[in-house]
Amino acid sequence: MILIAIWIGGIGGVLTFTTPDSLIVLTVLTLILIISSVAFTLYPAKSKDWFETEERIK
Repeated sequence: MILIAIWIGGIGGVLTFTTPDSLIVLTVLTLILIISSVAFTLYPAKSKDWFETEERIK
């Protein structure tokens, strides 16, 4: 929760001192971050044994 607050504060700070070009770049990077996070969260594990600790340690 704290990281989200820091991230939103950082975005607010960037938006106050930005140009249209940097705003486009920031938007694209933010979308890439959000889409990749959702994709990796929803993508299933490669192995059904992934959730067993002993299999990951090997």
